[in-house]
Amino acid sequence: MWKKLFGRHAGRVQPPDEERLRLWVEEVLWNPDDRWVLFRNGTVVFARHLPGGDIEKEARTFLSENGRVVPGTSLGDFGVHDAVPTGWLVIGDKEGMATYVHPTEIDKDDHLSVGLLGRSKRHRDCQELVIVHVQALISDRGDATKPGSR
Repeated sequence: MWKKLFGRHAGRVQPPDEERLRLWVEEVLWNPDDRWVLFRNGTVVFARHLPGGDIEKEARTFLSENGRVVPGTSLGDFGVHDAVPTGWLVIGDKEGMATYVHPTEIDKDDHLSVGLLGRSKRHRDCQELVIVHVQALISDRGDATKPGSR
């Protein structure tokens, strides 16, 4: 399935478009009882770590306060976890967010390379704060947000 959705062109790594990003993050994270906010570069903020209220506003605030990268400090630390069915989740020092890296985004699959890429994607999301999908419950939005809607 992934080879059909994600390809390489002329041997170069191809960054995903927003729809592809949403599709594979939903595949990795899908849980009907969970709420999360996906940002353009693959960072996901889990709503259970937010104070409540407007999920989009709270997720932007959380990411802007906790997502920036400062090498040499705990803000530059990361951990890499294998994602099922494919790819990796890169976490930082702050619980409540992770950045998804798909194998088509990187030529090497060692954890250092994956972690550095995930960390840089999180930093871009922290600066841009562009939400591409909200997985919310009925009580959050007044309607059921299904995978694929936004």
